[in-house]
Amino acid sequence: MKSANAVPVTQTDLMTYADRANGFINLVEWAPTRAPVISAEPSTGRPRFRSSIVADVAMSEKMSVMEVAKVISKDNFLVNPDMFTLLDALRSGIKLGMHVSDAYEKHSGLADLVVANAANRLSDTDKATFRAKNQTKAAIAVFVMSSYALWKLSSYKTDDVERVKAVFDGLPEMPLITVPSAMKCILFYFGRVISKAETGLDALKLAKLYFARVMSDIKLTQFEYSESFASITYKLEGEDFTVQGFESQETGAATVVEFKRVVADDIIGNHEMKRVLTRLSQFVIAYDFEREMNPFVEFEAMNWLGVLQGWAGTGKSMGLSFLQTLVFDHCKALGLPFQLCPIPNAVVQSLQGESAKVYEDWWKRMSNSRFICVAPVDDSEAVYLDRRGQSSSEGSKLVVMSHLRLTEGSTAFYKGNVLQPHATNNADMIDPPVFSRYQFRIVVPGAQTREDYCDQMRRFGDRFNQKTASNVIDLQFPPDYAFLSNQGLIAPDEKKVEAFVKFQNEGLQRLWEDVERKKLGANSYDLYGTFFAALHQKFEQFTSRDVRNITLNTASRLFGFDFPTEWLTNRDMFVAKDYDTKKKMILDAALQLQNGLTADQVLFQETMHYTESTIAMLDSGRQYRIRQQANDLLERKQAMEIAEKEWAQRQPDTKAA
Repeated sequence: MKSANAVPVTQTDLMTYADRANGFINLVEWAPTRAPVISAEPSTGRPRFRSSIVADVAMSEKMSVMEVAKVISKDNFLVNPDMFTLLDALRSGIKLGMHVSDAYEKHSGLADLVVANAANRLSDTDKATFRAKNQTKAAIAVFVMSSYALWKLSSYKTDDVERVKAVFDGLPEMPLITVPSAMKCILFYFGRVISKAETGLDALKLAKLYFARVMSDIKLTQFEYSESFASITYKLEGEDFTVQGFESQETGAATVVEFKRVVADDIIGNHEMKRVLTRLSQFVIAYDFEREMNPFVEFEAMNWLGVLQGWAGTGKSMGLSFLQTLVFDHCKALGLPFQLCPIPNAVVQSLQGESAKVYEDWWKRMSNSRFICVAPVDDSEAVYLDRRGQSSSEGSKLVVMSHLRLTEGSTAFYKGNVLQPHATNNADMIDPPVFSRYQFRIVVPGAQTREDYCDQMRRFGDRFNQKTASNVIDLQFPPDYAFLSNQGLIAPDEKKVEAFVKFQNEGLQRLWEDVERKKLGANSYDLYGTFFAALHQKFEQFTSRDVRNITLNTASRLFGFDFPTEWLTNRDMFVAKDYDTKKKMILDAALQLQNGLTADQVLFQETMHYTESTIAMLDSGRQYRIRQQANDLLERKQAMEIAEKEWAQRQPDTKAA
């Protein structure tokens, strides 16, 4: 459910629970049956937090999270900023959890059972339902509290907290009977865990691990009467936080898998790849978190799913890292929540049915509407292997089927917050329907010219000298070429605005010449209708989806203006605007962009480029196999020549005889 249709939760609503939240933080009493233990991190000597079962403890114990915070702050009266942030997140989480759990009581019919129980009018069946719904209510309160606290803490001192080495293996116990007892238990053990922290950063790291584990344990539990909770979305006033059933809301800021940073100058050649990925990195930050939609999607200009294809070593993986770096940097500068969500390495499982589950779980994480996400798929031919081949396993087939349904199935919906680039050496090995869904298709040739290789070598020399603080690599750069001047987003031979000249593929060129003989106007729909019909006759795999992809790429190009610097650095200048304002700003900027090209020229160039790239990719496997066979023949011929020469040397000298 979209947050625009969510039930609002106001600060006034939460004030009702302020005293109870304060009470839980100040003091709880619990009779623990198991307790966490502490060991040392072997490599650093820092605290390493683990839990294990110990003997039953019959007596109740008291715990004050507030007092623990003062001890960590080393102040008997005030807490330091780190602990204040933690307590504030926890207090707000408790209030929100209690509010949402009370709403569940009303919507689920539990309120009527509470009244009947007080009057001793419950049947045995009603008593079972009463207990089950109370358990669900308790789980909701604890889950929402943990979810909000984790979300809030994840935007605070992210880098510093991530550097803290701490491990929390799990909760000793989590009885879900009533909301008060569940809160007491969770906060009792929370106080115990953070009481061993030496600094505020230690406590923050442990809090994040603790609340994440609480959420994980609850999500593993089946609740019989959770429908009325899962069917309603709650939106917290003044914050980008929503509650949508037992779904993770782990982070409110950057959650990043470690990746190699790559900037444009690191990539030699591959101008089109850099140009398209740079454009997409700007498009995606226009996503509106309140409306949960991107204006570029509405303009049908968001080509979010595509493929980079080239030989090994040409720079495809660098392209993926380049996109990740761009989007991460934009989000960091603008305070937007970012996640990098690469496809799991072991997505194809040996157990039947597990592959689809792993893939769909990844897709669900990737599609979280609270993040801007880059979800790269490297070596995509291994993930989406052609189902017609004998090497395609049952797991691989299920992954392909899930992908097809999730991309363009009847229930598929794209909001504009995700970019999913694929990379492959062998496009012809990819399942044809998967390949047909690639909206952009970029051939990645790598370095090609003398200038490219000079730039690549000097990049190496400069890096080496910088790292060694020396001038070990002391080579002269050619005087007739400026270093990196050919490595921009536009190749030197593309800088002139020219009409289409000719296809590189001979078959496409002959087909185009046939169309040209019909003397159709360059600004007529008939030109494209005739050309596409001829393409379909010659290449059956060319379909209406390809035409949609061409029009999508054309729109993307027409909207492909360079975002003003202030849009990418100042949150208030663009991303903080409301959806309709952003949409108007984008449209105004796009209408000023043409760079000398008319719309029909852009359409023409995108048609040429798309068809050329598609044929090149689909033909790449055949060309590779031909090259391999040719190499084999050359090796055999060379071996035969060597053998004949050596054989002649071994023969007796007949003339001497």
